[in-house]
Amino acid sequence: MEVEKNTKAVMVYPPNKNIDQPGVFIRTNGRGNAWPIPLGSLHPFYSAKNFEDLSNASYSLISSEKTEITKESIKWEIMVDGGHGAVQFLIMQQNRIPDAIFITHPHHDHTYSIDWIIQSYFRANNRKKKYPLYASRKCFDYILITYPHLKELIEYKELIFGKQTRIDEAPGLSATAFPVYHGKTAPGASMVIFQFDNKTALFTGDVLCPLIRIKDYPSLQNISAVYCDANNRFPWPLTNHWSIVDFDPQTVTRSQNLKKFKNHLKLSEILESHNANNIYFDKSIDDQFINDSLSYSMFDFLKKINPVNVFMVHYSGREDSEQYKQEMFDAEKLVKWTSEEAEKIELDCHFHAPSTGHIFRLI
Repeated sequence: MEVEKNTKAVMVYPPNKNIDQPGVFIRTNGRGNAWPIPLGSLHPFYSAKNFEDLSNASYSLISSEKTEITKESIKWEIMVDGGHGAVQFLIMQQNRIPDAIFITHPHHDHTYSIDWIIQSYFRANNRKKKYPLYASRKCFDYILITYPHLKELIEYKELIFGKQTRIDEAPGLSATAFPVYHGKTAPGASMVIFQFDNKTALFTGDVLCPLIRIKDYPSLQNISAVYCDANNRFPWPLTNHWSIVDFDPQTVTRSQNLKKFKNHLKLSEILESHNANNIYFDKSIDDQFINDSLSYSMFDFLKKINPVNVFMVHYSGREDSEQYKQEMFDAEKLVKWTSEEAEKIELDCHFHAPSTGHIFRLI
């Protein structure tokens, strides 16, 4: 099983000896949660010596003429989320402006870099060309509240939940967004699946529970790579993040914290951040979403979609330590523990904890 440790070396997974082979790749621009290392502390998962390892979770889908990606080899680059450290990492790499950006939700640790990117693009194009930004409508509206000065610089492209969208800036690439619940402060939050030829990759963004209609799950089967919120191992839903597993480590039974939270959370509250009259949520809404059937853990969701590779990002582990007195892991321990727990429930996925700069070959 592949385990990526903190290193500045670029790794491509799966390995390929032919460095000149073209393809579509996914690069991890950052893997951290809102504060990977709070000031005054350290964290075993993140390297305090590598500034790029402190970047928030961010990714690039890149079409390149060869595996050794250079500024000249890139045909297009589509960015997914951009918080702290993302631009610095882009400059350190090919120092190239991504052709478009997707925002999964409007929290600062996923949007801080858009001002820098959009202003760079606008100036590079003689202040005449707007920058393509893809997001759900409610997400975009919130972005404009936070960054009102960018309104006239953005070419907004709406992501309609459940509808496949062709990406004009990346020939052959399409995207479909699905709603997720990440608390009341994340309006329009989504996960996004990208498709190129017959290969797919899913980015969950930050999520407490997906709001995917039962009829849409077949389109999520056998995904090549899922870049997945892995904020903590054990349930603490007050963070508005799901956990890797749904049980309490002391009792090894389903978490009472999670059970109480679900019992008090009404479906109307879950849907509030998307508006119940959203076209994705039709009149049969109660038949589509039964609260007991919603996935509040990474494992429960993965069992429904059977992906090949799972790349765990946004790891914190603080609630594991503070609420459950459990160890905060480094990357190697997180992969080992997750793999062992998955084997117990016959969940057949390859788990990874990608370092910043890690590259996955999609095609």
